Amino acid sequence: MNDRDYDYFINYNRNCINYLESNKSISNPINIPTSGKVPKSGGSSIYEGPRFGLTYIASEILDIDIKPTITQFGWQYENRIFGASDKTIGLMEYIFLIGGAEQGYLLPSITAIAGMRTRDGFEFGFGPNISVSGIGYVFAIGTVVQSGGLVIPHNISLAFSTDSFRISYITGFNSFIRKK
Repeated sequence: MNDRDYDYFINYNRNCINYLESNKSISNPINIPTSGKVPKSGGSSIYEGPRFGLTYIASEILDIDIKPTITQFGWQYENRIFGASDKTIGLMEYIFLIGGAEQGYLLPSITAIAGMRTRDGFEFGFGPNISVSGIGYVFAIGTVVQSGGLVIPHNISLAFSTDSFRISYITGFNSFIRKK
């Protein structure tokens, strides 16, 4: 890192600290904004970011010779459809994952989850899932930790289809993108 880069990051860090200190709120015990950019109140907000984790598959997928535990990598879009950051908010999440790359397979899945998140970071949701193991439903539960400009989720999900079920631990990070 050269001196110019170092000075930039020191200045950026100082600006972040000043922003956090100027936006302290007694009504918000977490007291950390959800991103460096903060959406105006009202309307919905779009957040997005990468996802990664592990999935245990309870039965065989088609005729593929694959171990029951696979890694997952992908992207998540989150639309905060109602509520304020200091209250319970409603969410619509779209998660696109590819699993099994470490075993030489690309196993795609698409999930849409409608859910809620409390001001303390507890979240839950339910929605449809399409994957190689079939079409079914997903129930997810977890917690969100906010650190600086990042929203870091830790979620456990159960996906049920006609022939199998899957248990996943997925994490990653989000940041605010735009108002809708």
